Amino acid sequence: YKINAISAVGILDKQYHKGGVYTGTTVAALLTELIDGAVSYTYDTDVGATKIFGWLPYATKRENLHQILFAENISIVRNSSGDMHFTFLEAGTPTEIPGSRIFQGASANYPSVATRIEVTEHSFQYVDTIERVTLIDNADGSPASSKLFVFDNAPIYIASLVADGLTVEESGVNYAIVSGQGTLTGIPYYDKKSIVTRTQS
Repeated sequence: YKINAISAVGILDKQYHKGGVYTGTTVAALLTELIDGAVSYTYDTDVGATKIFGWLPYATKRENLHQILFAENISIVRNSSGDMHFTFLEAGTPTEIPGSRIFQGASANYPSVATRIEVTEHSFQYVDTIERVTLIDNADGSPASSKLFVFDNAPIYIASLVADGLTVEESGVNYAIVSGQGTLTGIPYYDKKSIVTRTQS
């Protein structure tokens, strides 16, 4: 017999998430948005109540889930039913590893010790003085029919979108679904960056 299997997280690797700019959306709401009934899961109350601020791109649901888990230090474990459970890991009581699980002969290579780490923080803000950019231009080509365009300049302030000749059927900060022939322009969010540095003493 041959059995093909995929993990619960792996299922999300073939599905796409439209992303967005989040200003206080809870992790519980984002999990609903990302997992969307694909698999069963649970989460701790404090994890679900955690608020998310920032931008998620148009990417696979797995990639954007990873962004959230990394940013908020959330881990995936299994609950008593074997389903995914989202939790903050805490220090617990050490457990002795039985001798039957200890083997000899292993080796590991240790790279040079890091002496400094830098993390770039992003804060997305709408500034109306930022130059308008062209997001879609098919004026010289064939008309689009409910075609998805993912913005290269994302995120874009939705209220700034201006269509000329195109019908915008659906849009977000990262994408637009349009029909017709023409152009779509918009104003990107200003990405205010700050670098947090820690040096080993």
